Amino acid sequence: MKTLGMLLIVVGLMMTVITGVKFINHKKVVEIGDVSITKTETNPVYWSPVTGLLLAGIGGTILLLSREKSTT
Repeated sequence: MKTLGMLLIVVGLMMTVITGVKFINHKKVVEIGDVSITKTETNPVYWSPVTGLLLAGIGGTILLLSREKSTT
């Protein structure tokens, strides 16, 4: 459980700093002999920094709860 908590904290902090990514797709539209026409599409994925803070908080809670169980 400690590993999961640490992972959630790291991912949550990264999501707070980096609030989105863009995926770029290249599609062939027309190909005639040696000539080809391609189309580039960007597909953005955005999330709120609050989501990252929430994940980091959940990870911290898991980490604290797993520490209390191991001491008792």
